Amino acid sequence: MKKTLVIFGVIVMILSTLCGCAKKEEKYATNQIELSAAKVDQFMDYFETYNWGVSDMAVKNTGNKTIDAFKLLVTFYDKDGNPVADNEVWIRPDTPLKAGYSWQEPSDTYYELENVPDTADTSNYDISVEEVSFAE
Repeated sequence: MKKTLVIFGVIVMILSTLCGCAKKEEKYATNQIELSAAKVDQFMDYFETYNWGVSDMAVKNTGNKTIDAFKLLVTFYDKDGNPVADNEVWIRPDTPLKAGYSWQEPSDTYYELENVPDTADTSNYDISVEEVSFAE
């Protein structure tokens, strides 16, 4: 099962650095936020229907700023390895994530992914942190 959490972020960081076009929130996300765990699976909601979602996230803020939220990008691939869908999800921890602090998603929660086509090989995806929202 291919689960690349870091490679996509490194590529984005390199390209952003070369062109100088990334916003400060995007640069901070790729350079200072470590995503050490996350899983994509189907979860049952309160209406007993199944939804695709991301859960079991663990992130660490290795930078020097406090953040209120961060944006995950989940990219799905087909059986041939071609990208077929992107899902962006903003995650807002219960309290702002201070510099040097970590956050673990509660075990009984998931964040719904709305765009997962039938052509996606749901065992083949990349997850990266794309952007942050700085605390005031």
